[in-house]
Amino acid sequence: MKGLDRLIERNPVETSLFLNTSGTVMVIRTDRNYRVVDCNRSLVTALRLSEKPAGVFLGDILFPLDDTKFEETAVASKEAERPVPQVFRLGYSRVLFRCFIFNIDEGYLLFGERIESTDTDALNGMSLLNNELATMTRELGRKNRELEEANRRITELTKTDHLTGLANRRYFQERFREAMSLAVRKKNPLSLIMADLDFFKTVNDTYGHDSGDLVLKECAAVIRGECRQEDLAVRFGGEEFLVMLPQTTAEQAGVPAERIRERMEQLDILGDQYSITTSIGIAELEPSDTEDTLIKRADEALYRAKKEGRNRVVVW
Repeated sequence: MKGLDRLIERNPVETSLFLNTSGTVMVIRTDRNYRVVDCNRSLVTALRLSEKPAGVFLGDILFPLDDTKFEETAVASKEAERPVPQVFRLGYSRVLFRCFIFNIDEGYLLFGERIESTDTDALNGMSLLNNELATMTRELGRKNRELEEANRRITELTKTDHLTGLANRRYFQERFREAMSLAVRKKNPLSLIMADLDFFKTVNDTYGHDSGDLVLKECAAVIRGECRQEDLAVRFGGEEFLVMLPQTTAEQAGVPAERIRERMEQLDILGDQYSITTSIGIAELEPSDTEDTLIKRADEALYRAKKEGRNRVVVW
């Protein structure tokens, strides 16, 4: 097909001339409602018309050989992964065309080849087999799409924390390793924000784990909302979150970190029963850092934030 496509592209004038003068090849372009937009002379001649049947419903021109509605037969053809031919009778004549229907941006494109045979039983049988093949192909396509979606979902679950929807720790470690390597090689900055909810144990002990889960979800949404596309937010464990910020210095990371802290404090999840505050530590990648040492320094900055009174941002 690629060779044929190239041949047609190289000879557009000859191709157009053939399609418009051929008495055996029918070309019809329709909109999404199967109404004729354009066609070649073959259709006009076969229908004995003086002009193109623009706006006419294709089902009033082409009739399936069995009792199937035109739309059903057309769908069976165009939705198959490979084009499946369908046999139609042209108008109320005995002229038969074997047709292929293709999806195009603005509608559908139909190519029809005139059939000289008058063996109606054989043609009916071929039409029935084509419909069955198209149905089976369409069902196979649907199953393949479902399988692809299931695989995508499984892949997503392996990367995501089921409660918060943020990245999980395993996926973070993979991305963190790559980001650090790139930052060192390109001599670009990279920073980590580590956030921990203050006195979170009180929520679970006093209001129950369902309330605790609700708080974690809402806090994760706050963190996600302050991330750029290139950042990666992760639930690092329990009520502790990490945000990796490529191309970002510690000073620059302080801006979204402070916004996170402020937005957390404004959350009203459990009413007056519980006020959420967050302690945050920030560390920037140094040439001598490993993955562990950079995380450790962010954790030490977080510890200082806790020690200095909580609900604050500290840069290591």
